[in-house]
Amino acid sequence: MNFIKKQSVWGWVLLGSAISALIGFIIYMVSDTTGYLAGNHVNAATIILPIAAILLAGVVFAISEKLEKVKGVMVLIAGLCVAITMGVQVYCHHSVFADAWFIPVNYPEAEDVTVAQTIASVVFYAISMIGFIVACMKDNYTKEA
Repeated sequence: MNFIKKQSVWGWVLLGSAISALIGFIIYMVSDTTGYLAGNHVNAATIILPIAAILLAGVVFAISEKLEKVKGVMVLIAGLCVAITMGVQVYCHHSVFADAWFIPVNYPEAEDVTVAQTIASVVFYAISMIGFIVACMKDNYTKEA
């Protein structure tokens, strides 16, 4: 219970960003492995980078008082991982967006679902990235004793 009471607002922002990245990652994996894109390859960067961001945020959240000067850099790297993931994800799905939005005839309904899932994933990643940016501006993730 002391661990929960010890966290500051910035620690909770950091945790919320990690949870948002996790939700975006789950939506992306569902989108990329089922439906219209089932059977296609999944880009490794879209798996490795969000997991790295979530792990970095978890480490900083759990032991921020022991990380002295590197915790801000770790949070910034987590935000960069999420930003790169968003870019790679949109790049990998650009053909689906093009088919659904610019050639609106004779395409499967599953493309609409994939577009909606991709947009939802990018929104959660954007929320996560903004949270990481805000959190890296402060270095006190725990309350002063």
